[in-house]
Amino acid sequence: MRCRIGDLAVIVGCVLHPQNNGKLVTVLRRSNLRGYDWFIEAAGGPLLGFEGFSKDGNIRDRLLRPIRPQPDADETLRDVPVDAGGREVVVEAA
Repeated sequence: MRCRIGDLAVIVGCVLHPQNNGKLVTVLRRSNLRGYDWFIEAAGGPLLGFEGFSKDGNIRDRLLRPIRPQPDADETLRDVPVDAGGREVVVEAA
C-alpha cells in the first residue's frame, strides 16, 4: 500500500473517470467495499464516481500517490561548482 490513513494524496491513472486525475484527496479510512482499498474525501471540488458527483468515495490504492515530505529532504537551492565535464567539484572548508 502506498497510502496511509490521514495522507493527502493526488489521484493518478484513473481510466474510468479521467477528470478526477490530478485532484487532491484526503485518505480517511480503509474501505469496507470489496475491490477498493480506501475511503477518501475530496480536498477541493467534487469527484465523479459511478453514482455522479460526490465529495467522498472509495478508491483503489494504485490510483493514489501520497504527498508527504521526504525525510531529510533539502529544499534549499545552492550553487555547486562543477568541472569542465559537469562533475561536482568538492571544495574543502578552510
